[in-house]
Amino acid sequence: FSYIYFFTLVINILFIYIVLLFIYLCPLIYDFKTFIIIIIIIIIIMIIIIYMYQYHYFILFFYILLLSLLLLLVLLLFSIIIFIFIYIYILIYSSIFNILQTTFFNICFYIYLCIH
Repeated sequence: FSYIYFFTLVINILFIYIVLLFIYLCPLIYDFKTFIIIIIIIIIIMIIIIYMYQYHYFILFFYILLLSLLLLLVLLLFSIIIFIFIYIYILIYSSIFNILQTTFFNICFYIYLCIH
C-alpha cells in the first residue's frame, strides 16, 4: 500500500465529489451540454493522474470512474425529479392563489436571466 496510490485515490475522490456537489446544489445552472463537458473533464483528469502515477491501478480507477458517473446520473435524476415535484406542487397550490404562480414564474425567470 503505497502513499502515491493513496494520495491519487484521495485526489480523485475529492475531485469527483466536488463536481457532484456543484451539480447537485445547482439544479438550475446546468443543462445537458455542461453535464457532458463535466464528465469529459473528469475522464481527462483521471487519465492524466493515472498515467502520472501507476499504470496497474488503471482498472481500479476505471471502476471508481464508473461508480462516480453512476452516482452523478442518480443525483441528476434525483434533482430533476425533486424540481418537477416542487413545480407540480406550486402549480396545484397556485391554482387557488394566482398571485403565487406569477411570483414563482418571475423568480424562476429572474434566476434564469441572472445565470445566463
